[in-house]
Amino acid sequence: MRHSAPLLLAALLFSLLWPASSARAAGDPSLEWHTIETPHFLIHYHDGLEEMATELAAVAEEAQHVFSPLFDWETGAKTQVVLHDFGDEANGFSRAVPYNLITLFAASPASRSTLSDFDDWLRGLFYHEYVHTLHIDTMSGLSTVINTLFGKLVAPNAALPRWILEGMAVYYESARTRAGRARSALVKMYLRAAALAERSFDLGQITGDPSGWLGLGAWYSYGGPFFSYIAATRGEASLTTFSHQYGAQAIPLGVNRAAKLAFGADFPTLYQEWQSALLAEGMASWVRTRAEGGPTPFTPITTHGYANDQPQWRPKHNQISYVRNTGQERRMVVLLDPDSGDQTELYRDYGSGRVAWHPDGEHYVSAELDSTERLYIYNDLFLRQVGEEKAVRLTTGQRARDPVFSPDGKRLVFVGFTHGGSHLFELELDTLAQDAAATPERLLSGAPFEQFYTPRFSADGTQLAVVRFLPSEQQRDLFIYDLSAQRFERITNNDALEYEPSFSPDGRWLVYVSDRDGQHQLYAFDLLRRQELRLSHVTHGVFAPAFDGEGKRLFASVYSARGYDLGCFDFEALLAQAEPAKPAKPSDKLQYSGAATQDFVHRDYEPWRYLWPRSWIPQFSSLFSSQSLSAALSLSLSGSDPTGQHLWTGSIFYDTELSHLGFSLGYNYGRLPVDLQFQAFHARAVRGYYDDFYERGYVEDQNSASVTAVLPFPGVRAAHSLWASYAATYFSLAEPLELVLDPLASPVVYPELGWFNSLRMGWSHSALDASDEAISTELGYTLSLSLGARSPLLGASVSSFETSMAASTYLPMPWLAHHVLAFHAAGAMGWADYRRRGLFVLGGIPPQDIVQTFVDGLGGVGGVHLRGYPQIAAYGDRYFLSNLEYRFPLFAIDQGFDTLPLFLGRLSAAFFSDFGAAWSGEFSTDLLKLGIGAELRLRTFLSYYLPAMFRLGYAWGANEGGLHHVFFIMGNQF
Repeated sequence: MRHSAPLLLAALLFSLLWPASSARAAGDPSLEWHTIETPHFLIHYHDGLEEMATELAAVAEEAQHVFSPLFDWETGAKTQVVLHDFGDEANGFSRAVPYNLITLFAASPASRSTLSDFDDWLRGLFYHEYVHTLHIDTMSGLSTVINTLFGKLVAPNAALPRWILEGMAVYYESARTRAGRARSALVKMYLRAAALAERSFDLGQITGDPSGWLGLGAWYSYGGPFFSYIAATRGEASLTTFSHQYGAQAIPLGVNRAAKLAFGADFPTLYQEWQSALLAEGMASWVRTRAEGGPTPFTPITTHGYANDQPQWRPKHNQISYVRNTGQERRMVVLLDPDSGDQTELYRDYGSGRVAWHPDGEHYVSAELDSTERLYIYNDLFLRQVGEEKAVRLTTGQRARDPVFSPDGKRLVFVGFTHGGSHLFELELDTLAQDAAATPERLLSGAPFEQFYTPRFSADGTQLAVVRFLPSEQQRDLFIYDLSAQRFERITNNDALEYEPSFSPDGRWLVYVSDRDGQHQLYAFDLLRRQELRLSHVTHGVFAPAFDGEGKRLFASVYSARGYDLGCFDFEALLAQAEPAKPAKPSDKLQYSGAATQDFVHRDYEPWRYLWPRSWIPQFSSLFSSQSLSAALSLSLSGSDPTGQHLWTGSIFYDTELSHLGFSLGYNYGRLPVDLQFQAFHARAVRGYYDDFYERGYVEDQNSASVTAVLPFPGVRAAHSLWASYAATYFSLAEPLELVLDPLASPVVYPELGWFNSLRMGWSHSALDASDEAISTELGYTLSLSLGARSPLLGASVSSFETSMAASTYLPMPWLAHHVLAFHAAGAMGWADYRRRGLFVLGGIPPQDIVQTFVDGLGGVGGVHLRGYPQIAAYGDRYFLSNLEYRFPLFAIDQGFDTLPLFLGRLSAAFFSDFGAAWSGEFSTDLLKLGIGAELRLRTFLSYYLPAMFRLGYAWGANEGGLHHVFFIMGNQF
């Protein structure tokens, strides 16, 4: 067995621990790319982003001026920054190995997310990612020696728990702007509610893969405020000390050792201090709420918590629509009778869940993510009817959010986003018999980087209430737009965030949410008296107010430690106890320095500048057998441009036993409608052929070159792809065969040599779904088909043909949550005029070295097998295999151990039955093989970044060749 022992184990571990995001940006080949070069950065962007890229270049130089002294660190080469606009998610990511690369999405945050508290969202986003860059790039000691010798492979600060990396970035994004998640009232609400209910994540949970409400968001929501506490109590300079202390470590351990040196205490001690401070703050807030006359009473409508949100009244019915998301079920938009509790599912939600009801109460419009032009995933509008599954697409590529119907049902207004800004659009709907040819008209144009949120019509249809973020004022406020006069009236003017306005049916009141007192409460603007009132004093927060048809009840989403649930307020009672809103003055604005953009160099993007190898990885492998000991030395290199248009890999390896030098090359090209992949290799191997009863060895040269074209069709609900490949493969003798001269011996089966060129093509389709707390895919199917052939027409010396099919389906069981019946079926048939290189093999789970699998960064033993049989149990020109599993959860451990790099997640089990056969010639029932058994499965999180599934199982093969097999492996089943 060949055992790999990386020469630079520590370096490779560091590389594995930092998530290596794909360099490829899912791009449009019709777009041209450009570059802005500044003293410290190279900003790469595509057509349409010129204004944003110019602004980003100034922000980047400003960030370097602000944060480099704070970290006491200068990066070496210029940091590469890629700005693209291929989706509607507001996000970004950083990578430090093998060079510093920041990728930013040009989409602005949605109205109510933890990212929505900003004074300049592009600045806040870049600050966050550049803090990552400086933090991870900080290193000294052995790591610098390794990086000097082999290229940038080692980044000790990358091997930290995610809450440390994200927490430090969230702290600085907040400390150097007027906003940010560490200041966010939403984040403070999450922490306050959890502390008061004794439901806070402990340190071990956020170090791993926390489940339940907040989930992975805890890395940010806990990490940022925690580091704010450390900076406030130990001094901001201690963060720099910690960065340098850990960046000097030779191996990715000793987190608390570095913390003690920097902060004077380890992280468990600091975390406990912080949690006590949070509890004290929560108690003070609780007392203040009661002193103000709260909590405001309401009637609970849902009680399961998690993320139930966006109530909307259905006209002419005693129902509300809302997003039902309990974590235990798939996220759905449903209809709910608030009196009886009866629910009816409308559609599976992949968007915001906010729907616009037509006045007839039968039709509604939703904003949902979907694919556009096969390249983009954008929000678009869909017209639906209650009781009908079919949806009519109203817009394509419009990036639409927050739709609303006019009271007469003839106009549909929505927010459309583009290149970091937004505008208000409208669709004229003379009839509901619409089609995709509808063309929206721009109603209001936003200034660069201006944001519109949640427009709402007044009862008479003459006005729109809308929340606007004005970049020039660095704040977000509520406005009323007079449609006939085409003029804005400002309702609020303060540093708070306003959310989700709603007009009362009588036209008197405009109700909305504001966090001006540090908590999200209901406010109302009296349109008659022009007076602002505070309506609520809930304990934690209230959101998304929506009136019923008569204006007597106000439905909203109310927050608790369990998450969001729906509640119903008596609006008259709210008015009866309302108080004048405290006046709020605009706060002082920060004057950001920016940079002299005229000094920047603008040019066309030149990918060839960045394709040289940034690092080289030597590796030693050994081959042990009873006859010999051999070794192989290899050297791997790779290169890619920042935007992912080109990616190449290469390696050379030397086998000491065969005294042979081999190589492999790979190249991907991403500037065509199809993704092209080229591969080539040359190797030498010892193989065998049979002489009488003996296997004789021979040395074979193996040469291959291939090209593969992939045409993907991405989607949210379903995705599929087409692919085709051609491979030219040549096997030849490296040394003459040892000839057999015995005329009495059995005929010799000589090795098959020559050209084995092949053409393959295939199609795959998947439509899978699951709830947030699922142990497995819970619903949907996959299907794949492929054809392969060898022929002299393809330049082959042999002929063969094969066709294969595989399908999987997942069915949720109705009796208990997360119980799933999973079924996989695969089969193939073919023929060949050669035998020694085989067609199909069926067998059980192969042996696995779990430690080596982890070190190599592999996913483990996955796929499907015929459990309960040897690794090679049957082979032939045809086969079929079915796998049936009943999967169910046992319990959620969901526990880590302070800052140790180990997290134990959910424990589940499965009963299985595997059934199949492989054969050539005539089929016989004697060939059938059945394996049955059971597995325990534990989901884990290793080394802070690596999800892994460990499986302990027993399988029994009921037919010939079967065995009792107890196995312990790492890897996922189908």
